[in-house]
Amino acid sequence: MRDEEMSRSSGFEEVSERTQSTRMKRSGGSRVDLVCKISSIVNNCSDRNELSERIRDTLIETRGYLDAKIFFSDEIIYYVDSSSQIVNHSYDYSPTENIPACARDFLKSDKLLSIDSACKEHDCPLKSSNLENEHRFSFKLETEEKTYGVLCVNTLEHLAMDSEEFQLLKWISSEIAYALKRIEREDYLKTAKGELQKSKKSLRNLFNENLAVMIVLDPETRRFVNANDAALNFYGWDKETLLSKRIEDVNTLPAETLAEEMKKAFNREKIKFDFKHRLADGSVRDVEAFSKRVEIDGHGRILSIIHDATDRKVAERNFKEPWKN
Repeated sequence: MRDEEMSRSSGFEEVSERTQSTRMKRSGGSRVDLVCKISSIVNNCSDRNELSERIRDTLIETRGYLDAKIFFSDEIIYYVDSSSQIVNHSYDYSPTENIPACARDFLKSDKLLSIDSACKEHDCPLKSSNLENEHRFSFKLETEEKTYGVLCVNTLEHLAMDSEEFQLLKWISSEIAYALKRIEREDYLKTAKGELQKSKKSLRNLFNENLAVMIVLDPETRRFVNANDAALNFYGWDKETLLSKRIEDVNTLPAETLAEEMKKAFNREKIKFDFKHRLADGSVRDVEAFSKRVEIDGHGRILSIIHDATDRKVAERNFKEPWKN
């Protein structure tokens, strides 16, 4: 019986030694290969969860680490007591897995890195083994502006004590931090772009569906750039025809005088103008134009709101000169 137990014990030791030997061989993988792979990942990933998974797989496959995980600081929720102090022994969960207490406490500390014995708790999210000489590297993922989280790596003692390995992981952590900064900025720009598109759509609808006559002019060419439905109804042309015209095809002022008036509007020297505008049927209407310079798609334009003042002008003339009726 004792011989059988010794045989089993000897077999287990052989398996453990073989496992350790295998990991040590794997950990001899080229650091140059790892640097190339990490550089490719941090430069091409556009999603932080994908970044985290690929970093983990690469560190395990290339260097033979037991496990590696990135814990994001915005997924760590701290419980607060009545005195508004963070309760040290409490921690919550990320959407996908437990946040280890060591990662939480490390993020609260002033330390930039930590080297400890690997946690052997059964519920620790980082995988471990039966080997005793395991250590954990913890590196903060931070830039000058922000701390994004922490990189935790479980590894064997011979790597934990290797200064070159330490510098390599320090470099990797820095690259991850700046990749997270880039991803955050890109996400913000995507969101801002989406909001801008919504805003532009709302403004287009406000312009097109407005009951007031509204036109947009290019101050250099004096061409119509845009006109809303109310303007098309007022002038009597379809949109394609109206946009093929210049303002002098509508405004009865001499070209030189009209150019001066447009200059005043563009330079915000004058807002209200009294003009006579010719319509598609040949009739001429008295109009009040409220004009202002606006920026549209990076170009300076003149937006004019046109009021038909013909009836009021006629009434004013009849009141001042009743004998002419």
